Amino acid sequence: MSLSIIIGTIVFSLLCVFLLMALSTQSMNMLVVLGVFPLLLYLVNRPDVWLIVIIALWQSMLKFPQAPSSLLACHIFAFLLTIFLVIYRLIAKVQRRKSPVRKYVWMFAAVLLVTIYFRGIGIRFFGSDLWGGASYAILLIFLGLFLSADTLTLSPRSWKVSLIIMCFFSLIPTLGELIYLVSGGAVKAQYYFIQASGFTAKTLENIETGNGLSRYNVMGGAMFIYLPFFLFRKPFSGKTVIISVVIIIIAMAYALSFVPFANVSWEARSDALGTTVWRLEMWKRAIYDIPQYLFLGQGFAFNPRELMDIIAAGTYIRDWAIVTRAYHNGLLSLILIFGLPGLIAGMGFLLSACRAYNRERHLEWKNDDLKRIYNVIYIQFLTQFVCFLVIYGDTQVSFPSFLFLAMVLEGMAKTREMLQQGSITTG
Repeated sequence: MSLSIIIGTIVFSLLCVFLLMALSTQSMNMLVVLGVFPLLLYLVNRPDVWLIVIIALWQSMLKFPQAPSSLLACHIFAFLLTIFLVIYRLIAKVQRRKSPVRKYVWMFAAVLLVTIYFRGIGIRFFGSDLWGGASYAILLIFLGLFLSADTLTLSPRSWKVSLIIMCFFSLIPTLGELIYLVSGGAVKAQYYFIQASGFTAKTLENIETGNGLSRYNVMGGAMFIYLPFFLFRKPFSGKTVIISVVIIIIAMAYALSFVPFANVSWEARSDALGTTVWRLEMWKRAIYDIPQYLFLGQGFAFNPRELMDIIAAGTYIRDWAIVTRAYHNGLLSLILIFGLPGLIAGMGFLLSACRAYNRERHLEWKNDDLKRIYNVIYIQFLTQFVCFLVIYGDTQVSFPSFLFLAMVLEGMAKTREMLQQGSITTG
């Protein structure tokens, strides 16, 4: 019996179960799941397309209306693909890629699970009294995707197409916000399908009330700036230079956070200065907590009563980050949330990834497009790593992105190896 028949039978059986549950409970969530099943049936037979969909959705902030607010469509598809690939690996033999990065990812996963065991998971669906479990869920999803995605091998063209679509989809959150602003708040249906960031939600609230500063979708569409490098072999020569410059100007207009030499209101200046002072004070306080969490980190889960207490005491603006583990500093975040073991595993992953993927860049590549795209993604990984250390870094925000980019780099490195072996074509 073929693998596709086995997997198809399993999926069809699950469809019958969900159908019976939907009919008996009349649950809207179940009906939404049923609506997605035809797509899943197709993706079961085309896991390569499944991975392309995940890559395309990565920066889109698109979500399913009935799904938990913290889980995006990208997360849900990645979770389902990981389960599928685990089953696939148990049934069929696949060619895996040996990577020095993998052992540190396993170490980090082990630290995360130990932390959950001792500190709690913080997911109310599982009966927890704590909050913050969504960070665990998202991190576990991307850990699983990194460790299982090398089961698949995409062609150079598939990598290129998926990343080009991702660039366009990265504009969706900011476009949704612009529609809201231009309509004066009248059009808001897009937020049934787009997850609003914390800044977006505050901006919309300030616009509706007419009070406070508005901070627009920071870094929205930033990945769009890579589009010329994915599209053209020589983005800044010949006829392509005009298109490349226009694309970069559009991307900078979306990601732009300041205008040099522009006049700034005293309210904005005060808010910016206050943020700087707040971070310095928070870091000083956080450093004193390191000995307490040196060997076993505090984890992501936190007691919501602590949040209510600082709100009641009027210290929310000053203390919210300490309570919710948002330290805005990479090294502090790692050591406080996961302790010294997490710092070793996390930094081991990042440093080994930088070294291994840099070494990969200098090997022979039979496909120039694939090599160029690999270099762009590597630079993105390296830039985020530097920012994580010196500008901004929170484990719950940064590490899913690191794992995703590393998954893409691992996948393209496997494609390069398969091209060298003649196992796949350049198409």
